Amino acid sequence: MPFMRAVLRLLAVSTLFGLLSGVAALAFYFGVKASSFILLGVLAGYRAPEAPGEGGEVAWSLGRYWLIPVIAAAGGLAVGLIRRRMGLREYSTDEVLNAYHNARRLGLRETLAGLLASAITLGSGGSAGAEGPTGRLAAGLASAAARVLKLRREEARLGLIVSLGAGIGAIFKAPMGGAVLASEILYREGFERGVLYPALVASAVSYALFGSVVGFAPIFGGVSIAFDPLYLPLFAALGAIEGGAAVLYVLWLRRSATIFRAVIKSEVLRPALGGLATGLVGLVAPEVVGPGYGWTYLALRGSIGGLPSPLMPIWLLLALLPLLKILATGLTLGSGEVGGVFIPGIIIGAFAGLDVGLIFHRILGVPTAPFVLVGMLSLLGAAAKAPLSVTLMVVELTGGYNALPYAMVAIAVAYLASGKTALFEGQLDETRQQHN
Repeated sequence: MPFMRAVLRLLAVSTLFGLLSGVAALAFYFGVKASSFILLGVLAGYRAPEAPGEGGEVAWSLGRYWLIPVIAAAGGLAVGLIRRRMGLREYSTDEVLNAYHNARRLGLRETLAGLLASAITLGSGGSAGAEGPTGRLAAGLASAAARVLKLRREEARLGLIVSLGAGIGAIFKAPMGGAVLASEILYREGFERGVLYPALVASAVSYALFGSVVGFAPIFGGVSIAFDPLYLPLFAALGAIEGGAAVLYVLWLRRSATIFRAVIKSEVLRPALGGLATGLVGLVAPEVVGPGYGWTYLALRGSIGGLPSPLMPIWLLLALLPLLKILATGLTLGSGEVGGVFIPGIIIGAFAGLDVGLIFHRILGVPTAPFVLVGMLSLLGAAAKAPLSVTLMVVELTGGYNALPYAMVAIAVAYLASGKTALFEGQLDETRQQHN
């Protein structure tokens, strides 16, 4: 029967995209691990803490932290050379969105060059995330497979966005969130229902492959949070603050790129100087170096005394960390280094949430952990214009449902407070029928 053949073909193609996305997540995961071990661990003796689901240790060591600006600058120089030698222009979620909306394909050469550049960026201490490069790599592999297998034009196009969501879902260990993200991220206000069904299959397969190798534990382990309905107004206030922080984050990312292009004409030196500047910020606050999941986990469990700064007292560090992470991320990505914007948004939101939580703790005696957790995801939901998928990620990242009502309120308020400001310029303003 034609209908059954169509369904089986869709399942087969979705499974293929899921397998490729799982391979992409594993390749990037171990690429960053190796790069970070060599560049920061061996050369600088620096070791950041890792969250439970990352498979590392919470213990950290600053080592020869004064070498971080040098290593970050060298990493940026390497990225600049890769860009020039291999013709790498854009390597981001926006590139995938534009390719989907305009029915374009992604080149394999640029896909592999971006894998190398992003692994060096994160491994040398750049303030960026793993999710964007993972999703872009997955989409690039799907595009290459579609060419080799001569898939239909619409299947090739579908593979771009399905693989993006499946790759992000795998690296976050949040397959449901990744699947919904594939449907939600295409538009600032809208949802592509036709993408969801193949995305569910691809995300499940990708997560199964990735987790079979690195483990299935949630990134932040099992976080125990008690729900009290009386606290809901506090999370509405948190959402308003995170919405404002999301706007500041997005605007600085845009502005920093403009400044770097205007001031530094060399595409090779630009990321080197951006890396140097990021490393200098890292001397003040080591928490901005690299992705930063481990530091967020320390904040989540209340170990804020373990957050180090060689140059400032803890109270000043806590107050400035959200702004310093915004600054460092703009310096890294605005200069042309390669990385994602999701994870920095999570870290910024977490530390902004910690600051709000500490204020409410001082006044009302409430625990800070819910504010850290909800803060990290409400900023991301507002900035990415993806409130539904991010709400699901609350459950998947922590392995619990208790924080869900808090998150629903905060993410909704943050989304509304951020207005039209969005991380991804490739998102369309309105849903239009994309499938024939």
